[in-house]
Amino acid sequence: MKYCPNTTINHPFALTHNICLTDINTLIVAEGYQGIIPLFTNSEVVINLDWAEKILANIEGRNEKNKSMDMAFGMKNIIGTKIQMLLVELKFNVKDVYSLKKSDLEGKVNGSSTLLGDSPPIYQRFIFIVKPEHLQEAISRFYRMIPKIESKYVVLDIHLLKAEYF
Repeated sequence: MKYCPNTTINHPFALTHNICLTDINTLIVAEGYQGIIPLFTNSEVVINLDWAEKILANIEGRNEKNKSMDMAFGMKNIIGTKIQMLLVELKFNVKDVYSLKKSDLEGKVNGSSTLLGDSPPIYQRFIFIVKPEHLQEAISRFYRMIPKIESKYVVLDIHLLKAEYF
């Protein structure tokens, strides 16, 4: 499965609230990425889930936002017969991976899944991005979380995300 711009921009929430669509480079910098920009070079657009949740909370008259991942984007398989949405949380500013709590991670996934709905379905692999120098430590943290977090919660760095999904 690889990034699909059409699936992303045609997601029902994005069609109704296109203000939540943003360039991935802009979003990663806003979330603390300090590497070479542009990292993504094909005008990749994603759904900014923090903005989307803010919009939804405003529509519903809620003062508090639900937890959400940072971004989602559409993916399709090679032959284009299957489409899904991938949820991604950017943790560039995390200095201590042991501060990551299972309930917070699950809350972000649940909030984002509710926000996006199931059309297209959510890909059952939830990505958490850390700085490359924290990658192995974060992988170990996820593996050793008590109670154990499901294996569909995956830690990558931004370069691995790009290589695997773009």
